[in-house]
Amino acid sequence: MIALSFDTDWMAPEDLERFLEEYPFPGTGTFFLHCAYALEKLRRHELCPHPFPVAPEHWKPSIAKMLQDFGLTPTGVRTHSAIHSHFLELCLYELGFKYTSNTSRLFLDDTRPVRLAWGCWEMPIYYMDNLDLTMAKYWPSLDHKPLSREVLLRALDGDSLYVFDFHPLHVCLNTPTLEYYLRHQAQLKAGTSPFELQYSGRGVGTFFKEFAELMTVRNLPSVSLLQALQGWIGQAPVSTSAAA
Repeated sequence: MIALSFDTDWMAPEDLERFLEEYPFPGTGTFFLHCAYALEKLRRHELCPHPFPVAPEHWKPSIAKMLQDFGLTPTGVRTHSAIHSHFLELCLYELGFKYTSNTSRLFLDDTRPVRLAWGCWEMPIYYMDNLDLTMAKYWPSLDHKPLSREVLLRALDGDSLYVFDFHPLHVCLNTPTLEYYLRHQAQLKAGTSPFELQYSGRGVGTFFKEFAELMTVRNLPSVSLLQALQGWIGQAPVSTSAAA
């Protein structure tokens, strides 16, 4: 089961709209939003908050405010920098959330939802683009090669849950290496479109397009994280779009 998810950090509305147009994929995804986007094409996907770290006593009111401001129903959360705690789980339970997606089980074949305290579930991440690009630097003993087709084929051929986490910023920039991103980071944060700085060779963008093509050929569309959780635990699916 493949579940595509996206963290919208630093994406202007016009760039995210262009991403949706130029990087289509089969099925439904989950978008973790750091701000509100009035984009019609987003509404067919599951939309969830992507909150910034705050002091523990502010978790619940800050996430509740995001739900209200963005017009979302509580289904899932992925925090910036994947910060997690038992207290956060309690806050999410009280707000009515079903799951988080913060932990990483990179490139492992036995990934599946994990039950947490107070009734929430964790949807472990099988692939994350920025971790893929930095693993060789921070874990050199693995002899890891980023943007590997084998990672995609393993997910297409396997029978576990495969949660992919892409940043549209890296897809549109077509980030090939950590160094390339860091070289352009200041421009991106100042508002330059990633499309203007797009790398012309093989990078996250070409890797994402390759994956979308493979999913189409194999007839294995993505599901949202909520749909994946419901399928795994045998619940009837519900709508994953933003609240009306």
